[in-house]
Amino acid sequence: DSTIRNPILQLHNSQDTLRKLSVEWADTDCDLGVLYKECYPNVKTLTLASNELPYTMHYARAYPNLSELTLDVATRELAELGRGIDSFVDHRYVNKLEQMQHGKWERLTAVHGTLIDHFLLGLLCEVEQVHINGNFMDKRMFRSVLSTTRPKYVNFQGFDVDLFFEGEF
Repeated sequence: DSTIRNPILQLHNSQDTLRKLSVEWADTDCDLGVLYKECYPNVKTLTLASNELPYTMHYARAYPNLSELTLDVATRELAELGRGIDSFVDHRYVNKLEQMQHGKWERLTAVHGTLIDHFLLGLLCEVEQVHINGNFMDKRMFRSVLSTTRPKYVNFQGFDVDLFFEGEF
């Protein structure tokens, strides 16, 4: 069954009661173009570990009142996307376009993930706290994330501080 790893569909009986969700290896892209009717209005915290490439519009529609999102895109998924920056830019573009067409969050309190996770999400809402972990840094990706999320607080975890001494950020 292609929906077995899809928490949006599998937990449909908990739409009115679920408040926090933590899932490993979720797959919400089981049917391209699907607009889920399932909605979990009470979910405030969502953790997606070893996840598929993010489909932001699916999460925003299913969890409209979300406050905190933690995303960890699986290495195998990133490998399938490819090494070139163009494939990352394309995925981000699609996420942004789908949010404009089908729904986005107005605001999130905190989002946690690597810079690539943040970039691929393509969030179009204000994020009060952006938490970036890992040691990968790309100026263009970083600036793109900041320009659309407009955070008040940025937290770097696992970075070499020498990265910032050149004054490029």
